[in-house]
Amino acid sequence: MAQSETGNWFEVERSAATAATAARQAEEWSSLVDALRLLMEARDHLATAARNGRRVQILEDEESLAAALEPGRYLLRPPLVGRSAKDFFLLGRDNEIPMLVLCREPTTQLSRCPIVALGDGVTVRMHVEGPSNPERPTCRWFDEALDQLGHHAIGSVDPAMAPVRLLDAMLVRLQTIPHHGPLHIAAIDAAKAAMSGDR
Repeated sequence: MAQSETGNWFEVERSAATAATAARQAEEWSSLVDALRLLMEARDHLATAARNGRRVQILEDEESLAAALEPGRYLLRPPLVGRSAKDFFLLGRDNEIPMLVLCREPTTQLSRCPIVALGDGVTVRMHVEGPSNPERPTCRWFDEALDQLGHHAIGSVDPAMAPVRLLDAMLVRLQTIPHHGPLHIAAIDAAKAAMSGDR
């Protein structure tokens, strides 16, 4: 995907995110559904651009972060932490560089691999099986771990919550794990439920 094309999708993402925020504040649920659908489409295109066939790049210090601004998949590991991953992703987005970023924490005594994502007021953390070769994690392992993290974020919300509260919980998690399609769909479903008047 050419830089001009990804730049267009970044602009769509920005516009859709702004529209979604305004629609949520105004409780205009139909407009929110439309904005979330457009946001999902833009992020899907940007995620596709990040999955560019290159191997997963491992970053583990501030110097590597500063030198790594190019499209791709990035795995941050200690001593870098979840905050580092969030800041790195936001820097990439500000520079219109399509990235998928995953942060892993130290391996547990049971040889499990904790992965974490930080948002505004919410942290999503879970354990996955580590890559078979920790120094060369595969793209498949990376994509599956990121997908599991997104599904874990959805599962961490009580589905019995009132639709508007459920919607807000999904929107916060959507900021935390922005390239997960099912999270967008969960937010859209909650917005539709709010539209029905069941609050």
